[in-house]
Amino acid sequence: VIIDDHDPRMQYNGQWGNYGSSPEYLSTTRASRTRGDMVTFTFEGTSVGVFGTVGAGNGATMEFSLDHSPNSSFSAPPSISGLFHQPLWTSGVLFNELHTLSIT
Repeated sequence: VIIDDHDPRMQYNGQWGNYGSSPEYLSTTRASRTRGDMVTFTFEGTSVGVFGTVGAGNGATMEFSLDHSPNSSFSAPPSISGLFHQPLWTSGVLFNELHTLSIT
């Protein structure tokens, strides 16, 4: 199942901007340049993965926390052109129950 960034289960806190172009899923993406801004996603299932866009010249850094576990980080290498549908993080196998993923 693919969940878009405009799905109501995605709860944004902070200064998130709406962006997007045709290569992106449903031509949408969101981004924040403010440290500490967070998006949370609550779901029921056995795994979750995050895919996104890495902008040109942008070495974005994100932290992921699943069910209040310690953060794991992702740092995108700078690129000459935008990279779309990039795998950013995956949970591995989970119990089939309610989970909350937080991304900063």
